[in-house]
Amino acid sequence: MNLSYNQTLREFYEDNKKSGDGRSQANSDLDSGNEVSYLTGETPPANYDSNNIQASFETTDAAVIVISRLGGEGADLPKNSAESDRHYLALDDNEFALVDMVTDYGFSSVTVVINSANVMELGPLEDNADVDAILWIGTPGDTGIMALGEILTGKVNPSGKTVDTYSADFTKDPSYQNFGYISDYYMSSENGDGILYNKWDGQVFFSRYQEGIYTGYRYYETADYEAGQGNYEGFDYDSAVVYPFGYGLSYTTFEWEIKDDSGINGVTVEKDGTYSVTVTVTNTGDYAGKDVVELYVSAPYMKGGIEKADKVLCGYVKTGLLEPGESGDYTIEITPYDFASYDYNDANQNGFTGYELDGGDYMLFVSRSAHDDAFEIDFCVPAEGIRYETDPNTGNTVENRFDDADDALGTVMSRGDFVGTFPERATDEYRLNAVTEEILESINSTANNNSEAAGFTEVPITGAAATVILRDLLYDAETGEFAGSVDFDDPRWDAVLDAVTFEEMVDLVNYGNLMTKAIDSVGKNQTIESDGPTGFSSGASMDVNIYDTCAYCSEVVLASTWNVELVAKMGECLGEEALWGNENSSTPYSAIYAPGANIHRSPFGGRNGEYFSEDSFLSGTMAGSEIAGARVLRNEWGFNGTVITDWSGEKYMSVKQMVYAGGDLNFYYPIRVWNSADSTDAADVTVLRKAVKGILYSYVNSNAMNGEAIGYRMANWQFTFEAEDVSFTGKSSPVFSGATSGTAMIVPDLYNRSASNGYYVMGLYSKTDATYDTTLEFNIVASEDMENVKPYLRLSAAYADMTINGSTYQVVVNGTTYDYGDISFSVPEGADTYSAYTDFEDYLISSSVKHQTGENVIQLVVNNADSLGGTTRATAPCVDAVRISTTKGTLAWADGFPKTTNYAEDE
Repeated sequence: MNLSYNQTLREFYEDNKKSGDGRSQANSDLDSGNEVSYLTGETPPANYDSNNIQASFETTDAAVIVISRLGGEGADLPKNSAESDRHYLALDDNEFALVDMVTDYGFSSVTVVINSANVMELGPLEDNADVDAILWIGTPGDTGIMALGEILTGKVNPSGKTVDTYSADFTKDPSYQNFGYISDYYMSSENGDGILYNKWDGQVFFSRYQEGIYTGYRYYETADYEAGQGNYEGFDYDSAVVYPFGYGLSYTTFEWEIKDDSGINGVTVEKDGTYSVTVTVTNTGDYAGKDVVELYVSAPYMKGGIEKADKVLCGYVKTGLLEPGESGDYTIEITPYDFASYDYNDANQNGFTGYELDGGDYMLFVSRSAHDDAFEIDFCVPAEGIRYETDPNTGNTVENRFDDADDALGTVMSRGDFVGTFPERATDEYRLNAVTEEILESINSTANNNSEAAGFTEVPITGAAATVILRDLLYDAETGEFAGSVDFDDPRWDAVLDAVTFEEMVDLVNYGNLMTKAIDSVGKNQTIESDGPTGFSSGASMDVNIYDTCAYCSEVVLASTWNVELVAKMGECLGEEALWGNENSSTPYSAIYAPGANIHRSPFGGRNGEYFSEDSFLSGTMAGSEIAGARVLRNEWGFNGTVITDWSGEKYMSVKQMVYAGGDLNFYYPIRVWNSADSTDAADVTVLRKAVKGILYSYVNSNAMNGEAIGYRMANWQFTFEAEDVSFTGKSSPVFSGATSGTAMIVPDLYNRSASNGYYVMGLYSKTDATYDTTLEFNIVASEDMENVKPYLRLSAAYADMTINGSTYQVVVNGTTYDYGDISFSVPEGADTYSAYTDFEDYLISSSVKHQTGENVIQLVVNNADSLGGTTRATAPCVDAVRISTTKGTLAWADGFPKTTNYAEDE
């Protein structure tokens, strides 16, 4: 379909003198608690008239109205509007006038596009019969907007579902009362929340989550049920909700049929059981499309017992692309644990706190949304109920973590009395009197909940001679073969941690601003990390910045696909970008502070775009898919790795307290570090050691281990091919053989173990002068017969006072030998390590090598090399990289890692 746009209208919007000022930019004043308003930047109606814009509509068939909102970190959305008496998430006066103008004109179709990560009050648009369609696109990233035209023209059939409830009046949402700014220097309750005291004087304000579990659809669906039972006077679902959670339209229609529910229909479920429902989905319309099948569970509720929503999402599946008339069978599996409630205070008085299911009759809903049930399936839980004393995945004990916390919530919302427990704004009297001396003392305390600390009496070893470094951990301790990862409980960790000095521990834990610091003693490089759930973003305070990376769609858009396989693909793309990293320095990006797994507590949350959904189950499954099944923190969830704080810029953020409480890495502000740690205090050193292990465990199992050079280099087992202007990277399958004399060693794992800043594809080192012969063999796969193939060897040395004389280098390709001849390579004495490392040379074979289509066997041969080592561990000549260029065809590495580790050593 050929499309054109109204050029006159575009020029009008691009000229602020005609169309008016644009919208406000992101404003972090909201972070201060002061009242802030945003301008939507919508053009006043009079501007259209004065510029005779409507005359240009005569050549236009369809109209598209775009409405957007902004927010972000430190920028919650305000509860007021600069252009109307409504809040910021409602249409303002100019936007209403725009809709009226467009719908009154008589276009053949009017579509409203909502470009906002946050939900908006869309009831007036839904009720407007002249608005033909409303399309929510969220925040689609750099290139996602390119799909808009294909959706509007029907080339692409949208299949997303809402991940938040679109209520009609946000001011009636339970979270509204306890969310927002605090005006008049924190002393008025007009629109704010409870406070403790002034933030910038070392004091903070807080928000009271009085709504408890009743967030989003868990409130609205429960309120609907209770109203139907006569227990919630005045609540009407149809008036309260515009679009339910899990709702979405399509250009086609689908019919469902239960194919198999025999495993759960009428069944009394067991604690460790797995149950499934299979649904046949048939496309009954005229366009190919996808659908989403959602499962919800309703559990029995007893007033005064465990708080439970009337419905909770417990499973879902996204169909494949179904052509008109095509059917597909889709199975959703669930376990009782998926819909268990957490009873933190033994509300049902059965002597148990933790995850449990009350006994009784349950209902499973096969649904098109949280409010539109297609099928109902009855099942039961045994009368004695089901309890999960341990996590079913990890086996770790489930226990309350905050029994000693007094969070001053006051009344918490209860389904047993929604009217009497509905949240209320904090009064001025509450603000002045709620903060007791006990609370102030608790806030200012740097004590911790580490009950083990008193038992730390022996100061751990620090700064010992390194007998094991991080690279060694990637090899099997018994066979010596490359394993690629190491367990958290591997006994070799003790030797690694013993070698870390106290000063290195303190520095590593204190300074985690988008990086982790190097620890030379154990072969750890400095890393580059990134902030932002939409991809690797620049701004890291490092010498090597992040650049040319993809800005993906926001997490709320990801979740709206309801497609865990697609979200996993995005995770894979992030992983690929991390491996490529900074191409100028061959620096990978080793961590990203993402994804965000918070829920959308309030529509006004500035960072809602960074989180998936209002629902914890959907958020958890989406986050798990993106990060390949990684679990959340602490013992119960079986997490090992790095726990990092957010920006620690306030006086109440004690790094010592963080480390004692189980944190590992401080996202530091220059004045918020722990410099008083005592190297003679057993508790201080022990908690630091634990934190360092968490960081190093993440590091050694990450792409940061791809190289231990100055900065980063390509993975030790990787090479680069250049075919015209395209680079290809892959793995080699090297096999080593050879013999040495003197005290030289051939290192089979492609790593020089002796040099903390060494990085070699094929490395040898010697303690004294030595001669040696060696061969490195690997395979490449060629797409076709190669022409003008030119292999290069890049030689380097990591130490300054070393000379290589009289070496004869050869390349053998499929049995044909190509000679380099004699090579002499020298690094001047006195040069520092970095200069020495970069003082390399490329050696090109004089004649071209011909590769054959398919697999080629390559051998790199070094004969009679004479290394004059002047240092304790002088590095011998090393093949630092192999570069092969060609003018025809493409090259790729055959998969595989070293299968043998033959080497000779003469001590």
